[in-house]
Amino acid sequence: METPIAPLLKFETRVRGHLNAVGGYVSLLMLRLLLGYEYFTSGLTKFNGRNWFGSVEFPFPFSVLPVELNWFLATWFELVGAALLIIGLATRYVAASLIVITVVAIYAAHLPEVAEVIDGERVWRTVGIGSIGEFFDGYRISERCADGYCTGNYKLPVIYLFMFVPLLLSGGGRLAADRWLGKRLGK
Repeated sequence: METPIAPLLKFETRVRGHLNAVGGYVSLLMLRLLLGYEYFTSGLTKFNGRNWFGSVEFPFPFSVLPVELNWFLATWFELVGAALLIIGLATRYVAASLIVITVVAIYAAHLPEVAEVIDGERVWRTVGIGSIGEFFDGYRISERCADGYCTGNYKLPVIYLFMFVPLLLSGGGRLAADRWLGKRLGK
């Protein structure tokens, strides 16, 4: 004898099967498209803009590189990496590279800053996070400044870092050039 809930369970099993099938194609593609778009627009902004990296304190080893080289590398890794993400080519390597860029960006551009007046001009410098409260105060989408101190705006880059994890661990998914090339090359 069939229980009253049995048809509902059968229906749920069918729906879950269809979602799993579609998810294998769509989920990683959606991550690639969104991250590709975001990083491409960021790289395009750098490409069409002026180099503002001179006012940024980079962590080692980027701190020993010339500012122009850091600007060039960030711009082109974002542009080319975004294009590769969108088509799903070298997805794991691109994800790893953009993770590094994002961590450096969080450190160099999104952590709390203090304004100092040097030669009559306001110059911002990154400061360390002194307490857990200060750390979470900067976890927001937009920067908030008052009295020469700005809290960070690193919420979005942290979200991007978490979005890269599935791409790093799983690759680009079923609708990626990586998968197509792997089949063509017999891997």
